[in-house]
Amino acid sequence: MPAFGFWEIHIRSKMGVSRLPIIPMNVSYPCRSGNLCRPEFPDSPQNTSQRIGCFCLTFEYIDAMRTRGIWPAFTIALPWMVPCIGRWPAHISPDLEAPRIVRVENRGLLFTDNDAGVNGTDAGYSIPLGNRTLWLFGDVFLQHPSTPEKPFIGNLSNCALLTARGTGSASLRSFLFLKDSKTGLARQVIPKAAGEDGKVRLWPFGGWYSESEKRIYLYYARVRVTGNGPLDFHTDGLGLAWADARKPEEIEFHRIPTSDGSAMWWESGRETPVFGNAVVSGTRVEDRDYVYVVGSRESGGRKFGALARVPKSRPADLAAYEYFSGTAEAPKWSRTLPDAANIDGLGDFPSELSISYNSCLGGYLAVHSVGIGEKVRLSLAPRPWGPYRYLGEIDARHQPLVKAFCYAGKEHPELAEDGGRIIYITYVDGSRYWLQLLKVTLEKRASDRP
Repeated sequence: MPAFGFWEIHIRSKMGVSRLPIIPMNVSYPCRSGNLCRPEFPDSPQNTSQRIGCFCLTFEYIDAMRTRGIWPAFTIALPWMVPCIGRWPAHISPDLEAPRIVRVENRGLLFTDNDAGVNGTDAGYSIPLGNRTLWLFGDVFLQHPSTPEKPFIGNLSNCALLTARGTGSASLRSFLFLKDSKTGLARQVIPKAAGEDGKVRLWPFGGWYSESEKRIYLYYARVRVTGNGPLDFHTDGLGLAWADARKPEEIEFHRIPTSDGSAMWWESGRETPVFGNAVVSGTRVEDRDYVYVVGSRESGGRKFGALARVPKSRPADLAAYEYFSGTAEAPKWSRTLPDAANIDGLGDFPSELSISYNSCLGGYLAVHSVGIGEKVRLSLAPRPWGPYRYLGEIDARHQPLVKAFCYAGKEHPELAEDGGRIIYITYVDGSRYWLQLLKVTLEKRASDRP
């Protein structure tokens, strides 16, 4: 059963946008259109004027309001709401109308039965490498793999494994952790540099495989532990590393410094965004000259998405990166980092996400956890730079009536079936600390198909 919360009527006027809380009720309301409809209102004024969410007010919803005694409030608000009811903004392409989540199936925890000593991990980015797929993890716990007591023997800030390339979850049943040849345990694939002590963590983020170079490019974060709690850390910034993929079992990443010798390409703690949270996968023909790199900036306690692009032939050249600095309706790019603009509709993700082109839905599908909470959100856009509109949310709890600490939600598009009608999503539940796999079936209404 979906979570309950307050719905608000947002009233537009010359004075701006005001919010009228009306009643606690289901925030994902099934209406006659077949959608799970929910209002999505960005707080920023420039976004509110462009994106008004779908109320899809039907007789069921109106009756529900009347029976709860708030019909007068609805009647008062209706004149302001009429322009927004039952439709999406005009700038949303018609071929992106009305997709919905129709089914979510639990496919269990991933990679738990292994002989590499791995006893818990998070992150879980995947990069297809021809006929194999590389999976990357962060903050890995190790225990002795064969003694009866299985004592804790240490941790790694990252590790990796290989699976066969294939669609669906069957290809994940056989996997190989990349191991240290001396200990037989999982090893770091982004090694620490001289002077980096045990409080330094190197977390893998988005990446891609260059077929022409037989190289993997991977964005990573350098993190410093500041305490004993799960959120007691500081991120220095994000950088780029590469690895030779010709011998997958021997993959090891080499960090690429900037022209001034810095390991961090984008430093945290500034007003400008950092990049590498994800790499856009499966771009449309008109978008294939570039690698699109998703970034983020924090402002007012919230996180907002940003976007960079770089020619596929120059990924290791920071000077070749351009930053999206326009709007979804009037896109433009700048070589100046402070010009980077927020991506309309993309935000509220902790740090990890995925964006990939979904041919079934005819747009770019963003998947991410909603803060550090219990939901995984799906949003859709016609181009990598947006505007992203809410498609639906999935409850990520594995226990009923228990508040969960869930994060790291993302899709793995290489596993998708039927052109993206069926997708596979992972997230991490902090109480179990393994990747949880979900099989998600999407639907696009027949009336909206080409």
